[in-house]
Amino acid sequence: MVSGKDWLALVGNDENFEPVEPWARHHGHGKNVTMPKWDEITGKKWSNGPAAKMYRSYTGKAVLYEKDQQITPTKSEDIQFWGYDKKGSLNAVYAFLRRLGVRWYMPG
Repeated sequence: MVSGKDWLALVGNDENFEPVEPWARHHGHGKNVTMPKWDEITGKKWSNGPAAKMYRSYTGKAVLYEKDQQITPTKSEDIQFWGYDKKGSLNAVYAFLRRLGVRWYMPG
């Protein structure tokens, strides 16, 4: 976080997470596709829980909503991200807001 008289910069490491293959794309894919590939790579029956459940941390294709209508985004508007992405700039914004006294309250 850096600021001047008429400006504020909130910047961080926003590197995209890229998983190592094989990883599951959806429920059932881990057991039926990912694990057999994993067994082939390792030559044994090792468990690989994170790779089998990794899809849970992936947003997939974003969906736009306009006037209560679902719109399929164009390639340039398609926002796909992982829960594992480094969200440095987002964290910088959160830190700034926290210093201003903003708090988030969620059930549980």
